[in-house]
Amino acid sequence: EPPRSIPWPEHFTDSYWARMSERCLSCRACAYVCPTCRCFAVRDEATLKPSEFERIRCWDSCTGENYRRIAGGHKPRPEKSERLRNRFFCKFYYYPEQYSLGGTPACTGCGRCVDVCPVGVDITEVLMDLGRPA
Repeated sequence: EPPRSIPWPEHFTDSYWARMSERCLSCRACAYVCPTCRCFAVRDEATLKPSEFERIRCWDSCTGENYRRIAGGHKPRPEKSERLRNRFFCKFYYYPEQYSLGGTPACTGCGRCVDVCPVGVDITEVLMDLGRPA
């Protein structure tokens, strides 16, 4: 969800996300080829020495089912539609609001995500759909 200080943006609660997420496999391929995706997870891995661990930062994706799962198994975005919505809002709403002086989105327009998606979730289709009047 957006931070409480940011007003709820248009389309945040649309049923569109549930319909679009029916196609999404949560495979995360889109994030792994995206030059602007920056989500990561931190985990501890055992080393060869007993009782020593190495903390590792691993690339992750907000569309993955267990992304940001916390102690006790709680998932802040349990539904696939919420995770898919977050991917688009991160690029086109959160990033421009929080980090970009000119409102520049966190998308280069390279199309890698479109090319790699096995089920045809197309970032340009989503943007065009959301730009149409209801």
